[in-house]
Amino acid sequence: MDLKGVLEELGLNESEAEIYLELLNSGESTANKLSKKLDLSRRLVYDYLYRLAQKGFVSSVEKESNTLFSVAPSAGLMELAEQREEKSREVKKALSALMPLLEKKGQEAGISARVLAGHDSVKTLFADTLREEENVYWLSVTFQAVPHLGAWYKKYTRERLRKGIDAYFLTVDTPEIRQRRVKALDTIGPHFIRFIDKSYLSPVVTAIYGSKLAFILWKEKPEVLIIESRHFSQVYRKYFKLLWKTAKPFKTRGQR
Repeated sequence: MDLKGVLEELGLNESEAEIYLELLNSGESTANKLSKKLDLSRRLVYDYLYRLAQKGFVSSVEKESNTLFSVAPSAGLMELAEQREEKSREVKKALSALMPLLEKKGQEAGISARVLAGHDSVKTLFADTLREEENVYWLSVTFQAVPHLGAWYKKYTRERLRKGIDAYFLTVDTPEIRQRRVKALDTIGPHFIRFIDKSYLSPVVTAIYGSKLAFILWKEKPEVLIIESRHFSQVYRKYFKLLWKTAKPFKTRGQR
């Protein structure tokens, strides 16, 4: 993770992080110079500087009728990191106490859910589709899983085909997705692809398989939500099939 990402993890928004980094590089600067450098209005720059000062990230000094801003000592950063770590421990402690109740309620309702995060979260989801041994329906797919999983995806495809599991993809036809799709064709094996209107494109990819429904949020560290509910999976499967009927077919040598 780069320094900007670290700052955002500590609670800064994108503009605040950019201002901090600019001050770190320049040593000191006025609000006017920051405004021009970062293409932000002076009012916004002053607002962000005030918030950064409140958090202990920056300090200011008057020099020759100008207010000069600079980064504050790193103690403020460490203190904020420790505060967030302490809050994180408190939240985890509260969730630990709450989870048994949530699991009990979920079992009573016939629903269970789990959240996965990190590089292996997507692999865990794909492996889970093999265990269900039913066709997989992908909605708003962007084919990012192929480069993300690398060589393991080919192993997954071989196992999917061995088990007789079909894969259906609903996607939109954009240049970026088209490029990914072409590169993925040799990897995803026999498949079915159809195009839907661009208005259906979502930053979240949906997978429907067996009694489960899963969502992938693509980011630096992907996040996956898997819901096990026969009712929800059936509802989403019906929705997928309705879209499939109106979607535009896409035929390739890999498509059956």
